[in-house]
Amino acid sequence: MFEGDGPFRGFSEAVIIDVETTGLDPKKDRIVSIGAVRVDFRRFIAHSGDEVKTYYCTVNPERRIPAAASAVHGITDVDVAGEERFANIIDGLRDFVGCRPLIAHNCSFDRSFIDAECRRATKPRLTTTGWYCTMERMCYYERTRGNVRSRISLQEAAELMCVPGRASACHNALQDALITMQLAAGIYMLDNKLEKGCQRSSTAAQNFAQSSMAITTSSRSGFLSPSETGSPQKSTRGFNIMNIVARCLSWLAIAR
Repeated sequence: MFEGDGPFRGFSEAVIIDVETTGLDPKKDRIVSIGAVRVDFRRFIAHSGDEVKTYYCTVNPERRIPAAASAVHGITDVDVAGEERFANIIDGLRDFVGCRPLIAHNCSFDRSFIDAECRRATKPRLTTTGWYCTMERMCYYERTRGNVRSRISLQEAAELMCVPGRASACHNALQDALITMQLAAGIYMLDNKLEKGCQRSSTAAQNFAQSSMAITTSSRSGFLSPSETGSPQKSTRGFNIMNIVARCLSWLAIAR
């Protein structure tokens, strides 16, 4: 078992993280944006969407962004001109993460880039608490349903868990982290066998859906994001917990 392959147990708080990059090779490519969501899963489940905190920043990769990469995430050289380098934002990101574990969808990708950037900046790794992977856990639970999978895209995983997907064709680090957070909440329920918590969430979800909680929107990108400064923001949105709960209960019945 490699780190990231295990069940979501032994913790309640975590940070879900996503990065967008100039390419696929962490040895030569660089991070251009980081989105992160800090959540207490047990509170989130018990209160049908307890407040989460978010972090978002664009990063100067100190190299040109290829057109092919910009086509994926919509970030261009103009967008990162004048932005801070990774070495200048890592301490703030580390403060946001604290001693919590990190969760990502296909975490080997995000971890490889973050570790590479930390090495370039001669900084310690972002976390010593460990990494967890929603993609690996989704594949595990799909196998319990008789579907042998080795890879599931974030968009497909969202569809499987009845979670709203991306607002547009372009990737956005914070939007993807928010989607992954909802997947992770469902997986946390499954891995910790929180049937009662699931049922309570389902009962309370109608009240939550009517709440006025909203997330700040970036006027530049049009995507869900907090400020452009990389400072943490308090935020939530109408997470579709009723659908997540229904899917989790279905998976629990099959897994057992």
